[in-house]
Amino acid sequence: MQIELLHPVNAVVDHVITSCTPGERVGWIDHAVGVALGQWVTFEDGPKGTKVTTWGDIVHSGVTIGGRRVEHLVTAFTEMWYENLRLMCDQAAQGCAEASGD
Repeated sequence: MQIELLHPVNAVVDHVITSCTPGERVGWIDHAVGVALGQWVTFEDGPKGTKVTTWGDIVHSGVTIGGRRVEHLVTAFTEMWYENLRLMCDQAAQGCAEASGD
């Protein structure tokens, strides 16, 4: 998988899947602009849907990109990406519930 970044720097983040158990967990390594990041995501059934947990390790910490520390950029991107994923999943679940009459 690749993600194209446009701001604060134009770059492509390459992802290599290292571990995957469908419906349970996935892990990958990201590479971009001289930084590597190992990231893991787990999925757990919960009373209100699926609980998604993510965490990661930055290999080259302390690097600055566009004047910002890579740790800050990764945190901001991850929060925005997963919040957008949550919103889309909630909308899809609501549509399914309405279609089934729940």
